Amino acid sequence: MIEIEGLSDLTKNLDTLARNARALDGEHHLNFGELFPDRFMSAYTDFGSMQEMLDASGLEGDTEEEIKAIFQDQEWNDFVAQRTRFSGWEGMMRKAVGEWTSERLHRGLT
Repeated sequence: MIEIEGLSDLTKNLDTLARNARALDGEHHLNFGELFPDRFMSAYTDFGSMQEMLDASGLEGDTEEEIKAIFQDQEWNDFVAQRTRFSGWEGMMRKAVGEWTSERLHRGLT
């Protein structure tokens, strides 16, 4: 008889993954701190925080609409390409969303 160890741990981890995946279903509204934590910024940019990056860009906005417009501006995209490990804002966003999703999916695994 062959005895296989660790199947109960595997089953527990699969249950956790399934539960976490269900929690990720739907729409999520994240602030910059959640999407771009300091550890992400330090790993992939020349800055320790998103606020530092925004301040260094020299681009300013007072209203939510003005701030959203910054992120669609070519000047911002060029700044991201020059001061991060990404070729532009879309790539940086995609990586941040991927890491946020992965962290939530794997939360609680042994």
